[in-house]
Amino acid sequence: MDVFAWTANSPQDWRPLIDARVDAIVTGHPAALLDYLARST
Repeated sequence: MDVFAWTANSPQDWRPLIDARVDAIVTGHPAALLDYLARST
């Protein structure tokens, strides 16, 4: 089963989802999420 997180719009939302290893994060701020992912690896 795939797990998609819907409408996570801030780093405070993204970090726990990334740590939980969800399959996808849907956000209203895709460029900010991509930047966050690039900086957090």
